[in-house]
This record gives sequence, structure tokens and C-alpha cells, in this order.
Amino acid sequence: MCSSDLGLARAAMLGLIGVLIPTAVVQAAGGKSKRADLVVGSLAVAPGSVTPGSTVRVTGAVLNKGKAKAGVSSMVILLSRNKKRDASDITLAAAVRTARTAPRKKAPLSTQVTIPRGTAAASWFVLACANATGAVKETTKANNCRSAALRGTARSSTTTKKPARP
Repeated sequence: MCSSDLGLARAAMLGLIGVLIPTAVVQAAGGKSKRADLVVGSLAVAPGSVTPGSTVRVTGAVLNKGKAKAGVSSMVILLSRNKKRDASDITLAAAVRTARTAPRKKAPLSTQVTIPRGTAAASWFVLACANATGAVKETTKANNCRSAALRGTARSSTTTKKPARP
């Protein structure tokens, strides 16, 4: 038996093993508090009113609110009828690259996306969700998305004229 085994044996006899092991496991794993936490800190869409088939620029920043560095990750850009990510959202960009981000620092976001043809004229939201593939281990994933309003207008296929007065 080596000296560390003897120390554990003595700790077990004294009833301390239950206290020692969880502490060692937490220290070895680094604990959740030493993880990155990626959030979309700001988000803007220009122009704010679009027609189906048009292109919009999505800009903003990804912020690492955590205590550890975040490696390269990807972001997803979605078109949504509400401000929450759900199965009915339409993917506009599946993998927008996000740079490595130090704790408490931000990485810029800038990409162009096309509004799909056939999109109904309505009030929509563009959602940007950080760490879309889960590449970065985070303290929480509940705060990864942010929304920006977008107004869709239907494209007219024919021009209507007022009838001529007799």
C-alpha cells in the first residue's frame, strides 16, 4: 500500500471519506463555475422591413460572461414568429463562426442572410443563438439566444391602378 492509500484508509476509518472524495472530484473537474457562458450581447438587423427573397445584415456581439475561455464555436441565425427558439423557426444561417472569446470579453458578429421566398407578410423576429453545436462547455445554455424585430412585407406581383374617372 502506498502512502496515499494509507491516508484514504485512515480517512475511511474516521468517517471522513465522504467529505474528501466529493471535494477532490469537484476540484479535479474544475466545477461549473469555471466554464464559459456565451450569450448574444447585442443584435441588430438592417433593414428592419424586408420582402421575401431580400437580404438583411445581422450584426451584434457574442459575449463570454463566464470565468473560462470559450473556444471557436458556431452560431445559428433563425427566423421566428416569436422571441423564443422552437421547432417552427426557419434556419437562415446554420453555422456562423464565432471567434475564441476570453472571459468577460466579446467577439463581433456580422453576417448576411436571405429571407426565404414565400415568407408571409407579418411581424417576425431574427434570433441569433450562440454555441449552436454545443462545442463550448457552458455554465448554462438557457441564455444563448437573443432576438431582433423584423417586419416582413408581401411583394406585390401585379400593380393595381385606380380606375380612370369618366
